[in-house]
Amino acid sequence: MGEARRRSAAASPRLSLCVIAKNEERNLPRLLRSVRGIADETIVVDTGSVDRTREVARAHRARVFEIAWQNDFSHARNAAINQAHGAWLLILDADEELTAASIEPLRAIVARDPSGPTLLTVTVSSVDDYGDLHQARLRRLASNTPGLRYARPVHEEWRIDLLDRPIEVGHVDAIEVLHHGYTASERTRQEKWDRNLRLLYEQLRSGGERTITLFYLAQEYAAQARNAQALEIYRDHLAAFERELPAEAWMYACQSYAIALVSSGEYREAAEFAARVAAHTGSLALHALAASAAVHEGDFARADAIAEAGLALADSRAPRVADISPREGSRVRLLLLRGEIGRRRGDVSLALDYFDRAAAILPLSAEIALHRAEAIAHADPVGARDLLERALARTPENPALVIARARLDRQENRLQEAVDRLSEAVVVAPYLLPLRVELARALLAGREPAIATRVLDAAIETPQFASAAPRLRAEYLHALADAYQASGDLASAVRALEAMVALRQPARPNLNPGAPVGAHAGAPAAV
Repeated sequence: MGEARRRSAAASPRLSLCVIAKNEERNLPRLLRSVRGIADETIVVDTGSVDRTREVARAHRARVFEIAWQNDFSHARNAAINQAHGAWLLILDADEELTAASIEPLRAIVARDPSGPTLLTVTVSSVDDYGDLHQARLRRLASNTPGLRYARPVHEEWRIDLLDRPIEVGHVDAIEVLHHGYTASERTRQEKWDRNLRLLYEQLRSGGERTITLFYLAQEYAAQARNAQALEIYRDHLAAFERELPAEAWMYACQSYAIALVSSGEYREAAEFAARVAAHTGSLALHALAASAAVHEGDFARADAIAEAGLALADSRAPRVADISPREGSRVRLLLLRGEIGRRRGDVSLALDYFDRAAAILPLSAEIALHRAEAIAHADPVGARDLLERALARTPENPALVIARARLDRQENRLQEAVDRLSEAVVVAPYLLPLRVELARALLAGREPAIATRVLDAAIETPQFASAAPRLRAEYLHALADAYQASGDLASAVRALEAMVALRQPARPNLNPGAPVGAHAGAPAAV
């Protein structure tokens, strides 16, 4: 190779970051800072921003392209890919960021040329509005191969069936993406939900790809806590999902089905279904979900047995099909469940042993710190406070930590500190119902029922309340009834209690609890 060709080869980009964005001036800097030094070029396709998204992107040296929104996410994704010159493509959203620990593993991958069409999953981690961690394996790293493009207008997917060569697929454990969209304001989220539903309805009306569209429609309903609609689709079509969709998509459907059952208060059916799928697939994620459902039911013996089986499986072999969550994250979930079961049984020493094992895997986890603090709160409030303060120093807006710290304040009769702490959190995230409930409880303890009533009344008509799980709405209505009663408004208190009781009734009786295992080794053949 001549000198000119060597210089040209050295100058060609290895990794192209491809982003689509609309009105993302607040999120985009975080994303672009996270890929500095690893992305050789950044392509931002703007689909109609009216804020400073384009200016922010250019300030970070991104190449910006403006296109009209076509009600089609694949069209926008492909528009970005078509402008990329790198050998590799990294597909991220504006409300995501690449973790610092991912830089070197990613650098090692993109240093070599792909041997052919390649599609790799990475771990995408999200913390929801209540501080809980959710992880999934998503296809975000790909070779820049002609013909390797996205399809479907919403919940877009890589289209690999048109390639003229076999494709290499795999997972990279060491690469993690943090997704911040779960903590967006409820107004923004509702707009996204409405848009996704509209596109899915249009897809159904078009008559094409009915099964995969129904799968995503059920997922969308479940995400919005529209559980009756989600359950209807799962019960009618889970067998078709098993027959016609890839095994991984079917497992996501099983997970979402079980979560919708839990949200509807149908804990036994959720535990039995998830345990059956887990036993036949080796999925640690579904073991954890089945154990969690059994905990909700109050069947600690069954929950502990399921969690113990999951941990034994984690130590022995890999799942028979690709799991839907990273292995270590599911292991931590199982350890936390066994610890929580020990705590509820009064065995704090056993609980702390499991929490310590979980902390050895994720030493900086706020969730683990929260479990430890709750376990020792009554016997050692000073130690619990120290654990929570250190965790809050790392994630000061984590609502679960704020609530736990405020409960310690109440336990020690520091009511004003609890009220101040929770009031600040509600100002930051007014759409989070648990923060409002805890603030109302602190106000009631401080004999301020009128203020507590106003705090709760303010959220009754919001989309957040309408889309919350029935269990959370019932807890909210219980607090509201207490506030009305303390204020002397007994008629309103009774109405709130009647609404609470109605929400605590199961949506429908359990169906088909003994369904057989299907071809993917876990799903009922018919639901």
